[in-house]
Amino acid sequence: MADDLYDEFGNYIGPELDDDSSDDDESSSSSQSGSEAAAGDGDHGNEDDDGMSLDDDDNAAGGGDDRHTNVSASAIVLHEDKEHYGQVYNESVKTVTLTEDAETIETPIAPRPSVRPEVLLEDMTMKEEDGAETDFFGTLLRNPRLKRFIGVVGEFHSGKTSLMDLLIEDSVRYYHSDNKEKKNSAIMKGCWGEQASLEACHGGGPRLMDSLEIEKERQMSIKTCPMCMMLPDSRGKSYLMNFLDTPGHVQFVDEEVTCATALTDGCMVVIDPLEPSNGVSLERILPKLIAAKQEMILCLNKMDRLLLEVKLPPADAYWKLKRVIEEVNALVEDYSGIQDYFHPVRNVIFSSALHGYMFTLDSFTKIYFEGTQVGPNDMDAQKFKLRLWGDSYFCQQERTFYKTSKEVKQGTKQRSFVEFVLSPLYKLYSVCLGEEQKVLDKTLRNLPVPILLPKQTLKSSARAILRSVLSSYFGSLAIVDTLQKLPSPAFGWKRKSKMISNSPVYTESNMRPLNPAFKKCVVHVTKLLDIQGKFGALCRVYSGELKVGDRVKVLGNAYPADLEDVTFHEISSIHIPTFSVDLESDTVKLAFRSQKEVNGGNIVILHGIDANISHSATAVGSTKKNKIDEDDDDEEEDICFKPLRFDESVVKLSIEPLRPAELPKMVQGLRSVLKSYPACHLLVQDTGEHCLFGTGELYLETVMECLRSYSDVEIKVAEPTVALRESVSSTSIMGVVGETPNHRNKLTITVSPLEPNISEALLENNLPTNPDAVSNHFMKEYGWDLLSSRSIWAFEYERASLLLDDTIPDFNENDYKANLAAAKSGIVQGFRWAAKEGPLCEEPLHGCKVKLLDAILAPSAVHRSSGQIIPTVRRTVHAGILLANPVLLEPVNKLHITTPTSIVDSLVPVLSKRRGMMTSDTPIGASTYSIVTAYIPVLDSFGFESDIRTYTQGQAMVYSSFEYWNEVPGEAMDTSIVLHPLEPSPPQSLARELLVKTRRRKGLSEEVSVNKYLDDEMKRQLLLAQRGEEDDSVFTDDGEDKKIL
Repeated sequence: MADDLYDEFGNYIGPELDDDSSDDDESSSSSQSGSEAAAGDGDHGNEDDDGMSLDDDDNAAGGGDDRHTNVSASAIVLHEDKEHYGQVYNESVKTVTLTEDAETIETPIAPRPSVRPEVLLEDMTMKEEDGAETDFFGTLLRNPRLKRFIGVVGEFHSGKTSLMDLLIEDSVRYYHSDNKEKKNSAIMKGCWGEQASLEACHGGGPRLMDSLEIEKERQMSIKTCPMCMMLPDSRGKSYLMNFLDTPGHVQFVDEEVTCATALTDGCMVVIDPLEPSNGVSLERILPKLIAAKQEMILCLNKMDRLLLEVKLPPADAYWKLKRVIEEVNALVEDYSGIQDYFHPVRNVIFSSALHGYMFTLDSFTKIYFEGTQVGPNDMDAQKFKLRLWGDSYFCQQERTFYKTSKEVKQGTKQRSFVEFVLSPLYKLYSVCLGEEQKVLDKTLRNLPVPILLPKQTLKSSARAILRSVLSSYFGSLAIVDTLQKLPSPAFGWKRKSKMISNSPVYTESNMRPLNPAFKKCVVHVTKLLDIQGKFGALCRVYSGELKVGDRVKVLGNAYPADLEDVTFHEISSIHIPTFSVDLESDTVKLAFRSQKEVNGGNIVILHGIDANISHSATAVGSTKKNKIDEDDDDEEEDICFKPLRFDESVVKLSIEPLRPAELPKMVQGLRSVLKSYPACHLLVQDTGEHCLFGTGELYLETVMECLRSYSDVEIKVAEPTVALRESVSSTSIMGVVGETPNHRNKLTITVSPLEPNISEALLENNLPTNPDAVSNHFMKEYGWDLLSSRSIWAFEYERASLLLDDTIPDFNENDYKANLAAAKSGIVQGFRWAAKEGPLCEEPLHGCKVKLLDAILAPSAVHRSSGQIIPTVRRTVHAGILLANPVLLEPVNKLHITTPTSIVDSLVPVLSKRRGMMTSDTPIGASTYSIVTAYIPVLDSFGFESDIRTYTQGQAMVYSSFEYWNEVPGEAMDTSIVLHPLEPSPPQSLARELLVKTRRRKGLSEEVSVNKYLDDEMKRQLLLAQRGEEDDSVFTDDGEDKKIL
């Protein structure tokens, strides 16, 4: 019976009970009497303080005589009567209870921050033109000979951003040291303080060039950040250095480095000596720099790791550095054929951004010759510098250099680089880390260049002491002597001739429009930056003058092929990216310097011209004094730069808004995202599906985070997949004849595979731009005959396909050549349409050679119009592909895995499960790690990095990048393959599975038949051809061949 009084949750559900006869009250009173008896006093008011309830305490404190009735612990208390937090807060805290359904379900409890990841930080301010410093800065802006445009490129986590912080710090300390108010500030004692001596993973360094919140959270650079600063050389002459700090992650390298090299004349390649010097990022960076004819400087950063982390002796450290330089030189030789491009005497910098120093052999030579004389009396500094690298040994007794150590009679018999460079550096490290405060101070005062540290610094940590000593002794300004060797804008414009699309108009001997002294303004826009909620165009002004309010003509990527891709805009503002010093807070902040006008030879950010710019563009002014007008026609043709080309984006992501009504917001956000990420492109299917294509998972993750911020809507994301390509593995079994709808024109076409080397050249755009030089190039490079090389009609660079005219003219018809030439444009457009959407699953073609064998055209132009020719060519090309054993192609990634040598063999099973293969493993010198090179299909690579890190317990690091297209295993046209839902297909059925699923997603039928591309006469000829080859062909009642149709 007692069980019927309570439900399954223990709540009382029996009849209502009286208070006097309640069992609970009886048990409660009995428990009270028991407790009072135990306390030794029958009076409840005199009970012990420990036994007093909280309610009694509250009443006693309030002075009231009312008491709450004691409630038993087993009594039922409704939820709304419970006091959960009554004893937590004091009387000053007000409790507010909201009524039910006070807010809609769409209103978030915690609203999302409105700060966009792409908006530069709040500490970026506009800097007006005032003060002596600004006037000097403006003077340098107007002198192209005293400026350098330098791109900072390198491997991932090689310390590029930290090097920029170091240069900014030394620039601030040099140009603000004469200000008495700033002399005693914290800036002069070290811009970044204790933070600078910490590594980036531990919150060290200000990382000023990481201007996005997402970059600071991930501790990696994602976007290119420009910086213009003044730096002096060893003689005190000031230069205006324009740096472009680029990311090092392989998924962002292609996009950002391509934009940076289009603006700069030289690059500083930053490498970590302990990391592989032939990494995947460097393999993609060096070809771009060499193709752009960039002057390069090598910077070996993180020298401190050789001493403190690996603890290499000076002699072994020399061999390690020499090995790294040789590996980089080998890469440069492979791409350019130049041997020993980098040499420490000419263009190699040694640095440690963590400890605040950068030096070259030239700067070390000046330290020695300013402090003490080490060589013979007749040796100058230049000869001494030449002997600081290589097989050169110094004899202290004879004060002479020898080529071998055997000739040295007395001394250490070490190489001159070890004796004069590494050994002093090692001694400074050992003194700072191992000596006491007094001994350290005395040693530093007795150096050839004395260092006087304040007592506060001597009492600080070893990291701070190291940075203070090494930055004071070496500094970073010594590299300006090396950077000034790069070409200035006054002469660097001559290297940009290949970037011009209409280069035959302006030859190398007559490239006046790019000369800074030319009157007409020419501006090259490479990308758009989101600055304080508005897009600004990052560009280089080559020539002329540009003022705020000028009206310029913006030529898009399609110009001059599309003469309508021209817009006119007015410049609203001009800014120079630099930094500012805040004395009140003793901080250095990124800033924009507002300019009313700039001349040729500057990298600036223009506002007001971004409306019709997607990736890159060309802006031209006028030589006239008045503003350019839309009706103005210049005598000369407008110069136009080639559009920037990026590597293929092979990872696809399908997105849609959570609420369909917010689709316009998402589309507006996509427009902003595509401006900010030029390598990302959008494809909208006929079904309304929005597909984003990117270089990898991390790239698309960053894009999606930016999209959610721009659109401010909830977005649903599908599982990532890959882009596919369609190709052929053989030649069409017969020439396909296509007849126009009016039955007055017939075209005969075949399709065959294109040579791999030609496909690669098309993808890399390495073919001559002059049509007259194309035939000679194909004969010389690819061995084509004269007739075939002259019959090339069109190239499809992005699809690696071409169209050939293989027709034999009919000499009996006088108008045959004229009719064919008139129909050429329609045939080419039909070919491009067919290459854009293949017959298998409407994916682009890759590596196809389309031949036009015969063309029977109507004599009247009305009967052979584009409306008749274009769809016929598309249909005929698709039929030729289906008759040439069509195949699907999938992207394959190249992997660079840095892993401990002991577990290299255990990576093979992990790769085999994902259809991958290992090609090589190379040990990294002076470490216990090896670099493994492998290949894996992108379709099976999702989540591979996480699996590798889990499998190796975080010891391995994976970098992947797209390498080539490979045929998908299996037969895509085999209808006998049965696909089971919710079950993975075997590798032999993968091609069929991809074909069916892709067609379903696009709303197409599952079956692919050549029947719909052929007319009745062509069907009959195809069946006859099949009967002649195979007698056991099975035919349907209506005459269709089941094997092909």
